[in-house]
Amino acid sequence: MIRLGVCTKPENAELVGRLGFDFIEMSLAWLEDLSDEEYARQRDILKAAPIGAEACNGMLPGRVRVTGPDVDESVIRAYLEKAFSRAHEMGVKVVVFGSGAARGVPGAGRRTRRGGRSRAISPSRRNTAKSTTSLWPSSRCGAPSATS
Repeated sequence: MIRLGVCTKPENAELVGRLGFDFIEMSLAWLEDLSDEEYARQRDILKAAPIGAEACNGMLPGRVRVTGPDVDESVIRAYLEKAFSRAHEMGVKVVVFGSGAARGVPGAGRRTRRGGRSRAISPSRRNTAKSTTSLWPSSRCGAPSATS
């Protein structure tokens, strides 16, 4: 059977559960950015809800670059340690990479009005970018390790 979730914050989990959905999906970047006090409040709200948070989207905010000249491995590592720790504590099992602003290839072309890439990005680079849009990032979240 297909399970259905809603992308929202823990404060809406009770309503989402009453409406018949199976889980919520939170933004990992949002979760990491919370103060310790607000994180604890959101965690407690979720623990009291009839459904849990099984997934997170938006793995990386644009400020945590994974491509180009501004990549800083120590920033990536510190961000992911905090974010995955919080996600794990809240019961998250899957994290979706997505994160267009963080993974965009600098100088790879602009979007056209129809939403596609301009000719400045080659088909081989476009295929590489597409192949990295989903990821099982951490055994800490109960998912297998990263694969290509």
